[in-house]
Amino acid sequence: MNPVRAPSPSARPSLASLVMMLVGLCAGVVTSLAHAAPLDLDRVTVHARRGNEPVYTNVRATCPGVEAYLSQVLSLPQARHRSEGITTVTFRLSGASIDEIRQVGGPFEYRSDIRRAVRQMSCQTEGTDKLYVMQLQFVNEPTSDGGNGRSRSVALLSE
Repeated sequence: MNPVRAPSPSARPSLASLVMMLVGLCAGVVTSLAHAAPLDLDRVTVHARRGNEPVYTNVRATCPGVEAYLSQVLSLPQARHRSEGITTVTFRLSGASIDEIRQVGGPFEYRSDIRRAVRQMSCQTEGTDKLYVMQLQFVNEPTSDGGNGRSRSVALLSE
């Protein structure tokens, strides 16, 4: 009869046992982190409006020349990305200061360019801060000469 030998202290664990040990350790850490997270943080909703605050759409009156400015500033990003679509942009205006810029929908390739352009717009409002909303449309139109080239335009739709 062969006696069962105990593993020697210098024996190395097999690769399979190391992998199983690592998987078990990771599963334990993930489970403990999941149980430690508060349940009320499953969903976070951010609203731009404050209560029953009115939303203003008269961007052309408040920011003179805004359509030509946005068309000029966003023409290079549009030439680069060539994405079409309509996006809704909200921003908060207090005096001449613009902040809380948000883009919803539309081509997200323009997100940082839109934020930068809106932050630099020349606008003026009286009194406290007001929430404004506008829609921008990015369009690739055929050139007037009938060629295969496309001209690009940015249009302010709201108001």
